[in-house]
Amino acid sequence: MKRPFSLWLYLCLSHWFGWLYRSLIAVRVWQGKEDRARIKERFGKASAIRPNGQLVWIHGASVGECILALALAEKLRGARSDLSFLFTSGTRTSAKLLVDAGHLHQFLPVDTPTAMRRFVSHWRPDLVILLESEIWPNLLNSVKATDTPLVLVNARLNTGSRNKWTKRPRLSKALFEQFNWISAADQPTADFVSQLTGKMPPMLGNLKLLATPAQDEPAWVQQLQNTIAARPVWLAASIHAYEDEVIIEAHRKVIEQQPNALLILAPRHPERGEKIAALCSKAGFSNTRWSQQQPPTGAVFIADTIGDMQAWLSLATIVFVGGSIGAGTGHNPLEAVRANLPVISGKYVASFADIYQALDKLSAVQWVTNASELADAVLHPPTNAQTLAATHWLQQAADGLGQQVRVALLSYLDEKHDAPT
Repeated sequence: MKRPFSLWLYLCLSHWFGWLYRSLIAVRVWQGKEDRARIKERFGKASAIRPNGQLVWIHGASVGECILALALAEKLRGARSDLSFLFTSGTRTSAKLLVDAGHLHQFLPVDTPTAMRRFVSHWRPDLVILLESEIWPNLLNSVKATDTPLVLVNARLNTGSRNKWTKRPRLSKALFEQFNWISAADQPTADFVSQLTGKMPPMLGNLKLLATPAQDEPAWVQQLQNTIAARPVWLAASIHAYEDEVIIEAHRKVIEQQPNALLILAPRHPERGEKIAALCSKAGFSNTRWSQQQPPTGAVFIADTIGDMQAWLSLATIVFVGGSIGAGTGHNPLEAVRANLPVISGKYVASFADIYQALDKLSAVQWVTNASELADAVLHPPTNAQTLAATHWLQQAADGLGQQVRVALLSYLDEKHDAPT
């Protein structure tokens, strides 16, 4: 297919984007959004040595996608223990999550020809897996120039994204046809890709159903459990600024019924910890912050660190999943389901509508719209049978999806693995 003018223009102009990106990244460093010590990675300069043998490069934009990346790697590693994995992402929080867990991580380079060619040349991946909607023209160009298999896994394009791509049909077609294989997370995305490429991609469903590798529980978790052993505990997870006051007011109502109740408030962006502490103090709640290594001795425990969600789930008896009251598009409730905990959510869950629909059919999610309803849901959780039904559904769905995606991805690696050298 002849390259459309808009793509040709982007690829030509992007030769000069490096100078613009340097200025933008300097601003992001000043804002605390970039790791100053690893800036060279943004321009394709590796800060680690390529492992020997076959290497799978998996890229996800942020924390949610990187959790999925770990789950995919675990599935592939279970069948091919000789594989090595390189993870890339674009945010500091996701980088810390991966590095702290001991994985090989690099920041995704800016999308210029020079940076991407330099990156691909150093790492020489045997398979490239992009997650959800991460489509960068120079990345695709650099990978395809090496005849490396390129796949888009768990493709999810919301209505707005599909509309934007539809306005540029030739550009969209040219980019999506670069992929050797695409799996769709939902039917609208599958239909859209089919219209572009003429091929219906497999609609496997949302691969975020896959479980991530289990981590050893830190010793401090047991210490916290001992500290709060006699207290009823609820968790407000992935909370955004527009939800803070709702959460705090809900806790006020919970305490009216359970004076010893503890709220673990885990903000979506941990850097908001200080502001949340000020709001709690203004509301009359004593509070402590985990980022300052303060144990949960007050009415509110602010969990303002990265990568500790499993710990907070192990301490709670019920979970409110944020990004869902008053605005937003929701966050993934599956970690709570895996922990056998009842789920509460607001009704703004467009990003995970399919998952919430399944939970709703099992009566395994409580819907709330305000502080009073949230407090009532915390005080009156669903039955154990409903919670266990959700866990059983998730296990069955994850097993089936994991098998399908593993077979598909390994087929590309096995072709290279068996090829004569």
